[in-house]
Formats: sequence, structure tokens, C-alpha cells
Amino acid sequence: MTRYIRVFSFTFFCIFFFFSDTPAAPLNQLWSNGEVDGTPHAAAYKDVDGDGVKDIWCIKYVYPAIPSSYATYFKMVKGGTFTDLYDWVTPPGDTSVPGVPVDIDQNGTYEMFIISLTNVAANQYQGKITVYNALTGAQIWESSPFSITTPFVMPPFTFYGYPIDLIGTSDNEWVILINEEDPATEEKTARVMVYQKEAGGVGFSQLLWEESYSGEGLVDTSQSYFDLDSDGKVNLTAHFTPNNDSTGKGSLMVYQPSGLSSFTQLGKFEANGAGNKLDIIYNPSSANSLYPTKIDHGVLGGVLLFKEDGSASETIYAYHPSSPFNKIGEFTSEGTISCYPNDCDGDGYDELVINYYNSSSGISNVAVYTVTGGNFTLNKIWETGDTNGLYMVYGGWDLNLDNKVDVGIISRPIVADTSTYLTLTFYQYTGSTFSPLYQFTSDIPGSDVSFDLFETSEVSGPSHDLHIPLDLDCSLGSDLAIATSPKSSEYKIFGVN
Repeated sequence: MTRYIRVFSFTFFCIFFFFSDTPAAPLNQLWSNGEVDGTPHAAAYKDVDGDGVKDIWCIKYVYPAIPSSYATYFKMVKGGTFTDLYDWVTPPGDTSVPGVPVDIDQNGTYEMFIISLTNVAANQYQGKITVYNALTGAQIWESSPFSITTPFVMPPFTFYGYPIDLIGTSDNEWVILINEEDPATEEKTARVMVYQKEAGGVGFSQLLWEESYSGEGLVDTSQSYFDLDSDGKVNLTAHFTPNNDSTGKGSLMVYQPSGLSSFTQLGKFEANGAGNKLDIIYNPSSANSLYPTKIDHGVLGGVLLFKEDGSASETIYAYHPSSPFNKIGEFTSEGTISCYPNDCDGDGYDELVINYYNSSSGISNVAVYTVTGGNFTLNKIWETGDTNGLYMVYGGWDLNLDNKVDVGIISRPIVADTSTYLTLTFYQYTGSTFSPLYQFTSDIPGSDVSFDLFETSEVSGPSHDLHIPLDLDCSLGSDLAIATSPKSSEYKIFGVN
């Protein structure tokens, strides 16, 4: 889900020599939050009370002895004063996933929806969606239950739903996803359904379209916020990921509406190797333009990128968004690669930040490329150099509001190190190279430094981050950075300007 609530997949890395003499920007702590059984982490920022100040929506999972029955806890914190507006806890017996605040009925106020599963018999569950007022936490609407058969419960992969305008009528539809497994045969199936939202309300009841899938893996629709065919309307996507032991091929199926009650398949992208996964590469901040990347100076419009995971190497494929989609190039590297499209120089086109890791040698490297020529030609402009250890890259952040994306790099040893305070350093592009901008240090030796600094997009659907600094109208009036350490019990807010 990306982007649903579980925000963002990153890759680990380690470059200790980079940070030995890096100056750290001064930070002023503005607020911290912790609970006895864990830390509610900020997951979205919305002005739910209409006072012009962004409020903080925090989420926490509390895991009992049986992981499939964890409790979900969230709170809404008022920006500026950092006081709690309300708390909410999963009802007993529910396994729930909250969706970030969104204006479902587009009337200027925010709602919040909860996707929950309740075990009613052996391998039998009932899924439902409940909508709440985001300001007060009061319930507004509840769906009829969906019957689900599976021995394995792990929302949102088993059951998920979200509102989004797919048809282009300036009103939302509801997309519902159900993954099931027959306990006797272990046969896996998936259903994707599109429901019409009730006029003037937040709920749904009328089914417009349904598609079924089968295979040894899971289907995900959380990337349905891009206009892959550049017609001004968001496409519905079904992303199939095979199991690790499956011979199936990862794929992405792209649909567009045909009238008001059906969808037709616009295209299908499939991995070349059996059992390989195929993931779309996108820039989260491109949600406003509805296209994953604007990567190539020689191509009008966006370029669609995929990464295929292989056993010894990984490949990036580039397609031009014409109909049918035309492949314009590819890039292969040994080992594991992660790729982040970011506009680091502010010219309106994305550069590619590529993180390499070779598990055999333990060598990592991070490099930044520009793309030119209309044939996916990569031109390297900066790299960290080969380093022993595991790297982690944070992409998509404009910390100093200069309309250039800053690149974050975390140091992390390849083996357990309980004495080193790990650091996260953000680098800015200065015209010919990258120089340090801000540095954060972990609270506890040996623990990772994580960094959340995002503005939740107004695009309806799965949660989405624009990756710009926040101004919660604090007493210092500064933009805010949020640094956390997973092993501590605090969530901290710092002013970075």
C-alpha cells in the first residue's frame, strides 16, 4: 500500500567514512510522543479541524502472543499545540488497517476509513469497511460484510479497499481487493471489485465491475493512482507477485474504464524469468502529475519503469507511454539494486538514484544518473564509491525547499553492531556534486535511524507522500523534520530551519 498506510520500501546500506567529519545542522526538538507499549508513528498530516494548521495522524500496532490478532491504535494530534484530539483502538477480535484521512465525499471535510477482519470460524473471516469523521472519530457508515476464506490473515493483502476516481466523473468509486486461499488445495485466488459510491455520501453498495485472478501469489491494487496511458484519468492496476517458490511470473495488469460499468485491459507487463518479481518504479511526489516518472530528456511525457528481480542480477526496463506501450531500453546489474527517480537538479526531469548491493562480496554503492537520448541512456553524475556494508537510501525529499530533491543515506554495518550510533545524512545537489545538508543520529547504539518527513497528497486512494517539509505552525514557525529510532519509545519532531 503504499502506499496505503505502510509507507514506503527502502534499501539498506553502510558508508561510515562519509559521516566521520560531516557537520550536523542544529535541531530544536518541538514535540515527542511515546506509549508504554510502543510508539505511535506519524503517518499522515491533514488540517482536519480547518484552522489552517496541519494536524498529525499517528498509528501504532500492538502485537499480542498471536500476531494475526494484533490491535490497531491511532490518535489525531492537533498541530501547533501538539495536544490529542482523540484516540481510537481496534475493537476486540478485529484485525484492522486504517486508511489515512481523505475527503471521500469531496465536501471539504475529511473522513477516515478502517479495513477490518473478524475471525468467525476456522479459516473463515468477515471483512468490512467502516468510515469515521476524521475530526471527531465518530462513525459515519459501515459496509455489509465480505465473506473471505483463507488460513492466513495479513491485511491489507487479504482484504483492502479505498476510494478513488477511476471513471473521471469527479466523484470517487470504491476499489475492493480480496486475496483468498483454499485450505484444502492451497489454491490461491483474488478478486478486484469496483463499487459505485453513493451520491452525496461516503459508502457504497452497487457493484460496477469485478475481475478474478488465480496463481501462486498475491494481487495488489495499491498502485492505482497513476495515469499510465496519459489520458487524464487514473488507471486501475492489478499487481501480481508470485510466491518465492512459484514458477509464475510477476506482472502488472493495467485497466481503463469502458463506459460507466466496465473496465478493459489496456496493457500487461510481465517478468521474463519464471518466479521473478516485477515492481513498478515510481516517484511518490509525481502523484500530482499522475505519472510514475518524468525521467528522460528525450521523451515527451513520462517513462514507465519496472524492476525485475532475478537470482543473480536485476534489470530495470523502460517503456514509453504510447499505446501499445513501447520498450525503449533496459539496464542490468549484478546483485541487488533499488532505484529512486528524483529531480535532484530541479530541471523538471527525474534523475535515477540507484543503490547497488552485492551479497557475495558485501559491497555497496549509491550512484546518481541523468537519463537522455530517448533510449534510456544513463549518465553517471555522482556516486559514493564501493564500500563494505549494507546501504539504505531515502529518496524524494526536498528539505530546504529549493525545488531540488535531496538524497538521504544511512550508515548500517553488515553485522550486528551494538556500540555505533548510526547516522542519516541528507545530501543536496550543488551544480556539480552532492554536499551534506542535514545529519541525524540514532537514539540508541546499534539501532537504525528512520526519517519521516512528508505531506500526504490530496490524491484519493492509498496514502501518498509528496516529500516536502511540513509547517505545523509551531511556536518557532519552522519546517519540521521527524526522526525516530525503532527501539526507543518516542516519536520526536525537530525544527530544521
